[in-house]
Amino acid sequence: MYDLGGPPPPPDTTPPVISAIQSAVTAGGATLTWTTDEASDSQVDYGLTTTYGSSSTLDTNRVTSHSVAVSGLQASTLYHFRVNSRDAAGNLATQVTGRSQPRLRPQPRR
Repeated sequence: MYDLGGPPPPPDTTPPVISAIQSAVTAGGATLTWTTDEASDSQVDYGLTTTYGSSSTLDTNRVTSHSVAVSGLQASTLYHFRVNSRDAAGNLATQVTGRSQPRLRPQPRR
């Protein structure tokens, strides 16, 4: 056994810090972007209430600049969103983003 010069470092118990959340709402969907202070995965919860009910596919790529697209939303319906990022140690950070309402797609003139 080798002496590495001291005790092992304490485990990481600090979740990522989420900041700079932005959303771009389009007809039938939304793209949410945010940053974290350490590399972490990306997922968005969304729904008609703050119990959400739906989640985007988990993007397991650990990054500090996140972007998640959500599709299949009903136009003129109010949705609630929450972004989630988990670091390599398993510490989860969540941040409520507020409410957004997808716009109606313009109808072509006949």
